[in-house]
Amino acid sequence: MKKRIFALSSMLALNLLQVGVTEAKTAKISVNSAGEVVDAEMPEEAQIRESLFQFQVPTSEEKAARRKESEKNRSLASGGPSKKDMSPELQAMLEELHIAQSPEKIEVLFQKWEKEYASAPTDKKFYIATFAPLHAFRGIVFRFRPLVRGKSNFIHSALLTQVKILSTRAHIYLPHSSAQAFYDYVTLPYLNENGKVASEKEFKTETDLALWSANELLPILAKTAERLENLSLTRAIVWDQRAIFGKSSFADDLGRFKWVGEFEKDISLSGIYQGISSICMERAYNTAGTILLAKNLGQEYGMDGFGPLADIEGGSSMKAVRVIQKGSQKNDDGSLVFKSDYELLFRMRKSAKSWMARSREANLRAFTTFKDAWNSTTKERQDAPLYLVNTSYFNVDRNKIGDNLEIIERILNSKGVESLRSSVTGEVVKVNYSELFANPPFDLKNFLPTDFDRRDNLTRSVASTDGKTKIQVNYRNYGFGAPTKWRVEEYKKYFPSVQSSDDIPRTMRVLSHATGGWLKFPN
Repeated sequence: MKKRIFALSSMLALNLLQVGVTEAKTAKISVNSAGEVVDAEMPEEAQIRESLFQFQVPTSEEKAARRKESEKNRSLASGGPSKKDMSPELQAMLEELHIAQSPEKIEVLFQKWEKEYASAPTDKKFYIATFAPLHAFRGIVFRFRPLVRGKSNFIHSALLTQVKILSTRAHIYLPHSSAQAFYDYVTLPYLNENGKVASEKEFKTETDLALWSANELLPILAKTAERLENLSLTRAIVWDQRAIFGKSSFADDLGRFKWVGEFEKDISLSGIYQGISSICMERAYNTAGTILLAKNLGQEYGMDGFGPLADIEGGSSMKAVRVIQKGSQKNDDGSLVFKSDYELLFRMRKSAKSWMARSREANLRAFTTFKDAWNSTTKERQDAPLYLVNTSYFNVDRNKIGDNLEIIERILNSKGVESLRSSVTGEVVKVNYSELFANPPFDLKNFLPTDFDRRDNLTRSVASTDGKTKIQVNYRNYGFGAPTKWRVEEYKKYFPSVQSSDDIPRTMRVLSHATGGWLKFPN
């Protein structure tokens, strides 16, 4: 249950970090003489805190030794994991979890486990670290309401649908009290220390959400990363599936217990670093005005303008760009000066370079952790169904995975221009990935298309099977509104092989084929 709730909560949070949280006209934002966005509402606490990223981690040599020892112990192990392999402290922790039947009791447990971490045995430490990020999501659904209610039917409906799906799945697939308690933990309002509904925790503005991501979520993720980095699992511990599915599950113990060693820990750690990287990249850019943008786009697409006046013609890039650029002006060189409600939307913040540098660092750690874990298991463990992460999934094409890891590592560590080839089409593009972080784009709107396919209808000559009869048929151009031109100079800064608009779809195609999602770009 924890994993499903955390996944949904993370999706809601990170999606809203992307779609924005307030109307631009309410945000107190200005631009300094250097053209950098200065958020006057943002207190110092929301600026980057270097201390979050300065924790000590084992050296590469120490990590390699751990992985080697972990794989050695696996090969020597006989029999599957069982309850007897769990420490008494961990068994007691899970008993506490099983009897927790309310979000208030879950909160008490989080506080209790945090105090017990330093003196806990290794297996209990892993469980505490694994559960810890959920603490940032207490009442997250309730806290989101002011951001979306009455502002955009489309976003409100989409998020409400996801929460309802979560509720249904919780009741159908996890029908036990502790699962319901976790569901309530992330959805329901709660009382503060003064016995009042914690309304001050609600997200009313973009600043509120920024403070949450910077001051609540990011520190927990950083602490979790530090703990996992320094937690040695050379001797595997036991994961009890009842921690998720409840005390009455797995009555015959078949499939209940799984081993967790260095490999599984590193996969979890890699995911934590990916989350840190995403948050840092989102914090580099201003998102004020995107709820208003979503509402206006919804009206264009017929999703926020219900009734006989709704013009449902389907969405297109042309419609979206038209909304964003409404009221903008052109310079003599043809470039746009955004003077609409979205003038500051997606512009870099004053501290963008610091956030982008930390995003790159976390992304590199995520990749390196995954790669090193993968390389340590390619020979020692071909298939391990008794472990929490079944490596048979990675066995589909080991040679291809190895090649891709080498390519991505080269790009991530590069200080200049690198070539990237699609294994699907054979196309090659050049990427200057380091430039994206050293000199981030000032305004992401400059990457929007500048022209579109404007053909409403097309004509086709339809012939009979014998070729004797031909009829000219008009039909809708489903590509109407698709982008055809972009600001080439903006793309060339980071993709030197782009010489014309025709090169941009090819570049995006190769990135999709060759990077496996490891190369992060602001979006």
